[in-house]
Amino acid sequence: MKLEAFLAYCQRGQAAQAAVDEACETAASLVEKSRPRALNPTQFINRAAVRDFLLEYARANRAHKFERVSSETLQAINEAVRQQMIAHVRRLPSKGKTI
Repeated sequence: MKLEAFLAYCQRGQAAQAAVDEACETAASLVEKSRPRALNPTQFINRAAVRDFLLEYARANRAHKFERVSSETLQAINEAVRQQMIAHVRRLPSKGKTI
């Protein structure tokens, strides 16, 4: 009798654990679906490298000590890079396979 009670107890525990696992998977999938993927406003540049370069250049060439680089500056540099890439492709001859 004790063995049967123990087996019944184990089966209830396994069923409860399965229900919890299923609920967690469902919740995780709902969170993934409801969270929009953030758009990268500076996809053509390495933000950390640009920041380091700008701050180092300013430190060497300007009297005022700059400490931060704004997101607007990074976006402007990204747009300048994008425009330069477009201009480069437009200047290429119409024959050939390599940019």
